[in-house]
Amino acid sequence: MSNNNIVHHTHEVSKEQRSAIKNQKPCILWFTGLSGSGKSTIANAVEVELNKLNKHTCLLDGDNIRLGLNKGLSFSDEDRIENIRRIGEVTKLFIDSGIIVLTAFISPFIKDRRFVRDLIEGNEFIEIFIDTPLDVCESRDSKGLYKKARNGEIPSFTGVSSPYEAPLEPEIHILNQNRDINEIANEIITYLQNKGYTSAENCLLDTINIKDIKDIALTAGTAIMKIYEKDFKIEYKDDKSPLTEADLKSNEIICESLQKLYPSIPILSEENKEVEYSQRKCWEYYWCIDPIDGTKEFIKKNGEFTVNIALIYKNTPVLGVVYAPAIDAMYYAKKGYGAFKNSEQLPLSNNDNLYIIVASKSHMSDETRKFIDNIKTIKGKELISIGSSLKLCLVAEGKADIYPRLAPTMEWDTAAAHAIVLESGKQVIQYESQEPVVYNKKNLLNPWFIVK
Repeated sequence: MSNNNIVHHTHEVSKEQRSAIKNQKPCILWFTGLSGSGKSTIANAVEVELNKLNKHTCLLDGDNIRLGLNKGLSFSDEDRIENIRRIGEVTKLFIDSGIIVLTAFISPFIKDRRFVRDLIEGNEFIEIFIDTPLDVCESRDSKGLYKKARNGEIPSFTGVSSPYEAPLEPEIHILNQNRDINEIANEIITYLQNKGYTSAENCLLDTINIKDIKDIALTAGTAIMKIYEKDFKIEYKDDKSPLTEADLKSNEIICESLQKLYPSIPILSEENKEVEYSQRKCWEYYWCIDPIDGTKEFIKKNGEFTVNIALIYKNTPVLGVVYAPAIDAMYYAKKGYGAFKNSEQLPLSNNDNLYIIVASKSHMSDETRKFIDNIKTIKGKELISIGSSLKLCLVAEGKADIYPRLAPTMEWDTAAAHAIVLESGKQVIQYESQEPVVYNKKNLLNPWFIVK
C-alpha cells in the first residue's frame, strides 16, 4: 500500500562521498546456498580479511536476523520472501552509507535474489553461489535440521521439502566440497580487489558521466570555432607562448562547467596554473585541462588543435576527453570502460606494412630526429607530423606505432590523451627511466617521453 504523503528526502552528503572517506566502493556480497553449504563460515572469513585491509563492513547472517528484525517470520514460502525483502531494504541502507555488506542467507528463490539486485545499482550486487552437494551439507548438519526435515518435523525445508533455485549466472561460483576456507576467502578478496571495490578510486569515477565531459568539450569547441573563423588578437605569455581570445573563452567555459557539475574536484588549467604545490600535493582527484592544445596550430589555421580535459587520480589520468573541433574528431576514455574515437572503440587499425612514427609539427627537436633515425625495424618507416595531442591519439587509434617526444611539454598538454592511450592498451613512458609518466609533480614540466 502506497502513501502519497511520504516523499523521498535527498541528502546533501552522497553515497560516493561516504564511500570515499572509507576508501572503498560499497557493495553487497550476497552469499547463497543450501543450509550447511558453508555460507556463514566463508562470509565470516571474508569479513576478517576485509577487516585486515581496513575496510568498513557489516555481516548479516540468517539466524541472527531472525533473532531480531525478522523474529516474527516463519519459514513458509511467503515469509521467506518477506524475509529477503526486508534484508534487501536494510542492505540498501548500508550501501548508501558506503559499507561493504556481507549477507549469508539461503535465499532459495531466484526472483527474491533478483528483487534485491534490482534495488541497487547493478555493479553493487555480487552474487556468490556456495555450491555444495546436498549430501555434504547433510553430513555437516550439526543442528540436525536435515534429519528433522526428513522426519517431517520441519515443513518447507530447503533442499528436502522446498526447492532451492541455484543462481544461473552468479558473479562468483564457489564449488565447496573439500576446499580450504581461507583459500576461498582469498579468491573472493582477489575478485573485489580486481574490480576496484577495495579502493576509493572507482567511487568518485563512477559518478562522472563522460558524456557530460564530452558535452563541455563540444561547447568549448563551438566557441573556439566562432573565433577561429574570424580575425583575432594574439598576445604572448611570459614563457613566450601565444595566447588568444579563444584560449580564454574555452578556459572559462570548461572551468565554470566543471565547477558546476563537480564542485568538490579542484582544477588545474594552463590558463590558471598558479596553484602552490603545497596545496596541489594534497589533491587526490583533480581536473587537468588545456583549453586549446596547439595554439600555434590554431593561429596557423591548420585545424590541428584540441580541447583537452583530463581527470587525474593519484598522479595517473583515469578519464580523458580530447576534442578537435576543426575536424570534428572526439577521442575519449574512462578507466575500465575503454577508449573511443567518436563511437568506435580503439584501437581501430594497424598498418602491417609500415612502421609509422608520429612527431610534432612545431617542436621537432634534434634529439627527436636522432631517435627516429635510430629506430630499427624490418618494415619501411614513415613519418607523420601533426600538431597538439592528436599525436598521442594517433598511437591510441592504431594509425601510428610510436610517438617520441624528446622536447618540452607540460602536464596539461598530455594528460587527457594519456588516459586515452592507456585505455587503448598502449603506454606513455619516460624516455630515460622507462617508468610511466606521472602527474601533479612539483614541476609541471613533463620529462621526455615515448608513446607506444
